[in-house]
Amino acid sequence: MEEITPTLSESEIIEIKKELSKSSNELQISQDGQIEAQNINQLASAVKAYRAAGLIPKHLATDGAAVGAILYCKQFGIPPLSGMGQVAHIHGKFCAYGSLFTALAQRDPDFGFDEIFYLDEHQEKMCVTNKNLDKPAWACVVRTQKKGSPFINEFVFTMDEAKKAGIVRNVWSTYPKDMLRWKALARAYRSTYPAALNGVLMAEDLKDDWESESKDVTAKVNLNEL
Repeated sequence: MEEITPTLSESEIIEIKKELSKSSNELQISQDGQIEAQNINQLASAVKAYRAAGLIPKHLATDGAAVGAILYCKQFGIPPLSGMGQVAHIHGKFCAYGSLFTALAQRDPDFGFDEIFYLDEHQEKMCVTNKNLDKPAWACVVRTQKKGSPFINEFVFTMDEAKKAGIVRNVWSTYPKDMLRWKALARAYRSTYPAALNGVLMAEDLKDDWESESKDVTAKVNLNEL
């Protein structure tokens, strides 16, 4: 995954520096607004500075959740300012939203190709040729092939599975094709590229109620353990 370092405005960087001056003289800020923290207390100060500048995503409601998200990004070498928006805290676990999850999987040096398509209730591929694009999607299929491998693996997640799990409500009712896609991708990539994901959970796969949850975990995280 290509790392993208966000460019901050001069006013945002000034706001960060102003907040840092109140809490710590040891923290340094680079030209692009990234803060290097050496311990958990410095990281907590960095979070306050980021929040004062409006750079902490709203779904990370507490400073503890933001600290955990930054450590989560650090684990995968992702700049916090570009990565925090793709990190969720669900049921006490940090996980990656679908776009970050798939990008991490595609870092695998053996990543070859994937094909994603939908089936209707008659298990026919949804496409212009079949004239069924206006039909409800019954399943999403992900076909993956590792680089250099002659084998193509096929993974499917169906609406019947979702209904059996009791998760067809809220966003599932509004965007069923998107949710089928994320479920199928999670199943495919966890099986095909486990080393690249290293146990990462996908938020769309983990969260079935889509109610916000953010607990303060500052006391549970330790920058020095990474």
